[in-house]
Amino acid sequence: MFKKNLVLTLAVLVIFSFILTVALADEVYPEKSVKLLVGFSAGGPTDVPARIIASNWEKLLGQSILVVNKTGAGGQISWSELSKSEADGYTLGVINVPGCNMIAMRPGVDFSIEDFDFIGCNIVDFAAVMVRKDSPFNSFEEVLNADKEKPGKVILGLNGPASDDQLALLMIQDAVQHKFPSQVMFPEGEAQAAVALLGEHVDVLIGNASTCGAHPNDIKILTMLSKERVGLFPNVPTFKESTGIEVIEFSARGFGAPKGIPEDRFKIIAETFEKAVNDPETISALQKVGFSPVFWDSEEYGNNAKMLTKMLEKYRKDLGF
Repeated sequence: MFKKNLVLTLAVLVIFSFILTVALADEVYPEKSVKLLVGFSAGGPTDVPARIIASNWEKLLGQSILVVNKTGAGGQISWSELSKSEADGYTLGVINVPGCNMIAMRPGVDFSIEDFDFIGCNIVDFAAVMVRKDSPFNSFEEVLNADKEKPGKVILGLNGPASDDQLALLMIQDAVQHKFPSQVMFPEGEAQAAVALLGEHVDVLIGNASTCGAHPNDIKILTMLSKERVGLFPNVPTFKESTGIEVIEFSARGFGAPKGIPEDRFKIIAETFEKAVNDPETISALQKVGFSPVFWDSEEYGNNAKMLTKMLEKYRKDLGF
């Protein structure tokens, strides 16, 4: 009987020890490298900030962050994979809004904004109205008046269709109650629209402020669709300062995860992300490549992403989805 009890006791201790070991192991996060999905090509305006953030973030996590570029369909392939990945904290991704919102609203797409937990945002690239440095236009009011006097005189260039730039233009036109008849869209991307502006093929560029940051000696911003003036462009008036009407539109680049990561792990992810984004080294590196870094925590980024979905419903038909 004693032997039986002893064997039973030892068996219980072994099982308990195993359970305890597994439990303790589960508490240690991360135990291995973390995969970061980026839905756009290496070296682009989404990829570059992501790699800058990842290089500092991994030091805080204590594990390497492996950037994987899953390109195609305007980010859809990456976001679809992210939404279906295991919610264990080992697969994260860059989520661009409103780009992700627009794709999620298309018929047949297999994910929605609700399928993600938002970690935080590090780049808010506000929409802006830009011209060449030698342009005769020195304010948005001058652009608007010129096109009102002779509709179609001002040729606008922008990324599109169904882009955040097109959304910005639709919002601008609603606000000033004037449609610009001459619009040229560049599906290849905003970089191509900037080339057209510099080549004098278009007069005005509707795009993200970072485009000016990439061409600081050749492009000037007339107004920005931000609530307040932006740090990198302190002399550029907001749209409300230019027209008296507040219009806010932006492309935000932040980080997300499949919905349902355990709370303790998500806390580690969010807290280390915040430290990485606010690190002076990170801020300096982002500014050197033309970005004005900000920090939105999980709640703020998630709320803004969901707000954009509601906003997009109004312009869904015009955006073509």
